[in-house]
Order: sequence, then structure tokens, then C-alpha cells
Amino acid sequence: MTTIPRNDPSKLLILLKEGGGKEADLKNVILKGQDLSGISFMKADLSASDLSDSVMVGCQLSFANFSGTNLSNVVFDRSYAHHTSFSHANLSNARMEKGFLNNADLSDATCLHLKIKDLTAIRGKFVRSNLRGVHFENLGLSLCDFTGADLSHATLTKSRLHRATFLECDLSEADFGASQVYGADFSKASISRARFIGCKYDRATRWPGAPPEGAIFEEKPDL
Repeated sequence: MTTIPRNDPSKLLILLKEGGGKEADLKNVILKGQDLSGISFMKADLSASDLSDSVMVGCQLSFANFSGTNLSNVVFDRSYAHHTSFSHANLSNARMEKGFLNNADLSDATCLHLKIKDLTAIRGKFVRSNLRGVHFENLGLSLCDFTGADLSHATLTKSRLHRATFLECDLSEADFGASQVYGADFSKASISRARFIGCKYDRATRWPGAPPEGAIFEEKPDL
């Protein structure tokens, strides 16, 4: 079994770039401000680690564990994170573009001003996450669970939120412009001053009251 040089970032980085990240026990490692691009962390355990300010472009992160990890300001562009756990992680000011987050778990994560664009996160879990001020654009978020999340002042534009759940969710001053919310459940959400201009919904969409101003009814019986 390969020994992980936890207290020597330089040697650890060499090991990772030689393929030592896959299925590795990397709990509590410190790799702040490193270029980790292209490394496979598939099935690795990086829980309670510090990867803040690092670059992780084109990484394989599927089935990895980042629970409780500091990932603030990390760039995840073009990375794959299927079934990845980010629960209780800090993803504030991180960026993800053109990748995959399907079935990822971001429950109880802190994601202030997280920026995600042009990717799919189908069946993602954002339960009780702090998503205040996030910028989500052109995302596939169908069947995602945002129960209890704080999405106040968030941007969720041009995205597909089919059958997403927003129970007990704070959506005050959020922007859903030009998104699709067919079958989504907003019935117990706070949507005070939220904007739904050009947002399309259907008969299965549940609102806490009347449909919001600017939303467009469009029946989608195939969902």
C-alpha cells in the first residue's frame, strides 16, 4: 500500500500526478492553492481536508468523499462528480462549468456565491445548504432536492428544474428567469420578491399561492 506523505505537499502532489489519487485515503490533507488539474480522485476520501484556492480542471471526482472539506475558491471546470459527496463542505466562491454533478450530495454545504454554469446535476441533493447568492445558469437540475435550503438572492436562470423540490426553502429575491419548473414543488417555499419572468410551469407545478407574475403556463403531459 502506498504511503501518503500527508505532511509534505510537494511529495503528495507528485504522488497524485502519478496516479496516486484514485481510491486513496486523503483525509485531512492540506493542498491549498495547488494545480490539481487532470487528476483522478475517483472513490478517494478527501474528507476534512483543505483544498481551498486550488485548480481542479478536468478532474475525475466521481464517488469521492469531500465531506467537511474546504473547497472555497476552487475551480472545477470540466470535472466529473457523479455520486460525489460534498456534504458539510465549504464551496463558497467556487466555480464549476461544463461538467457533471449527477447524484451529487451537497447537503448542509456552505456555498455562498458558488457559480455553476453549463452542466447537469440531475438528482442532486442540496438539502439545508446555504446557497445564498449562488449563480446557476443553464443547468440540468431535474429531480434535485433543495428542501430547507437558503436560495435567497440566488440566480437560477435558463435552467431545467423539472420535478425539483423546494420545500421549506428560502427563495426570497431569487431569479428563475427563463427556466423550466415543470412539476416542481414550491408549495411550502418562501418566494417573496422572487422573479419568475419567462419561467415555464405546468399543471403539476405547485405554488404556495397563485402562480407568480411573469411565469408562463405550458402544459407538459409527457413529464
